[in-house]
Amino acid sequence: ILSCGGFCLTNYQPEIAEYFADGEELAMYTDMDDLFYKVGYYLQHEEERAQIALNGYQKAVEEFGLKKRVEGMLGCVRDRTISDIGRQGNICCFVFYLEL
Repeated sequence: ILSCGGFCLTNYQPEIAEYFADGEELAMYTDMDDLFYKVGYYLQHEEERAQIALNGYQKAVEEFGLKKRVEGMLGCVRDRTISDIGRQGNICCFVFYLEL
């Protein structure tokens, strides 16, 4: 939702709160009463909803975009050798270094 520029209203989860600011980059509800309240609130406050969607989009693209994820994965293997990765059963692991 965020990476497509949509407004995200989701149930509260501590893991989400670690990465996104509630009310700034997305909105979270804690129970059904809170959900109904926030649905009504954000439907009536279109500019605020649009700003939260934009903030969420920017955060998702900057912090969790494909290029950033691939760079992170390559960083995990960049300093390892083939012997570090090893052979597991009949599967031989090969690492190809891609310059992004």
